[in-house]
Amino acid sequence: MRIPSLLPACALLALTATVPMFTAAAAESTPRANVAVDDHHDSALHEAMETLKGAQRSVKKLMGDPVANEAKLMEALHSMEGAALTALGQTPAAPEGVTGKALELHNIGYKSEMAKLLQTILGMQTATLNGDSAALESGYEELNATKKAGHDGYKLDD
Repeated sequence: MRIPSLLPACALLALTATVPMFTAAAAESTPRANVAVDDHHDSALHEAMETLKGAQRSVKKLMGDPVANEAKLMEALHSMEGAALTALGQTPAAPEGVTGKALELHNIGYKSEMAKLLQTILGMQTATLNGDSAALESGYEELNATKKAGHDGYKLDD
């Protein structure tokens, strides 16, 4: 009987049999990037919205002179871009009773609004780099309109 020579082979066989179980368990415990989140203050969506709000205030103060304030404007707009990308990967809590296709449509609408917000932010970056105050102001107005539409359609009352 050759037990000592079979031990490494048996250990390898046992290891290869258990690896799929560990990876499946890890995959189940790893949150998906595109999952519904509730509006708690520690969620990635909440943090992204807080970043957007703070950076938007900074932009408003700086946009009067995009040439002189270019670096600070771009810093704030890059922060907003990152927050918009984070928010795009999230899904807000669903309104009560919304399920099935209605929920899917709700989520698509949210993502469309976030994509529009991202486009606006990128346009504002372009306006900043071009020193175009009028385009920056227009972008800011569009940003406010998109924010209002998003809150009206997707933010649940606390």
